[in-house]
Amino acid sequence: MSKNLFVAATGQHSGKTTVALSIFHLLKKAGASVGFVKPVGQVYRHYHGFDVDKDAAMMAEVFDFDPEDIPYISPVVIKPGLTQEILDGKITQAQLVQPIKEAREFMESKYDYLIIEGTGHVAVGAVIGINNGDSARLFDASVLLVNGGGIGNVIDRVHSNDLVLKDAGVKLSAVMPNKLFAEKKEKVLFYLRKAQGKGRSP
Repeated sequence: MSKNLFVAATGQHSGKTTVALSIFHLLKKAGASVGFVKPVGQVYRHYHGFDVDKDAAMMAEVFDFDPEDIPYISPVVIKPGLTQEILDGKITQAQLVQPIKEAREFMESKYDYLIIEGTGHVAVGAVIGINNGDSARLFDASVLLVNGGGIGNVIDRVHSNDLVLKDAGVKLSAVMPNKLFAEKKEKVLFYLRKAQGKGRSP
């Protein structure tokens, strides 16, 4: 059984992919056996014979993934028309969940660690019945939530996204404020820790 970390974010452009890439790199550098999966992708490209999420393809190129991993690194891609097919009942949630389960089974049989990257904010994917919380649950993964800078903005966004995780039965393990201005970093972290102590931040 591998140790699984789900890298989620409170919104687009929070630095989620960079964080996932960095953690993957550090684990590889330490000699760990590590795999990568982006369960649900929105923007995709054709890569080695498969339509995969662009971030998954980028990870595969940077780290020279084993070709046998490619079918599993991006099990669900939201292509044009998919949402309508789901709402029309032509595709079921079970049909989408199955390839994600297969990806987990394959990757866990091969690697000691899995980095799983979410899509957009935590609720993204709700329209197809698989939001980020659902994906994290399917991998039984700890969740790292990447956020932008600020104080109130971080606390508000963390709480709203944490509600989605709790609804999916997933516990938020850690929060990473990202893209902090160097001159404000200590002040921001001081008040975020203070908010945590008052029960206002996970």
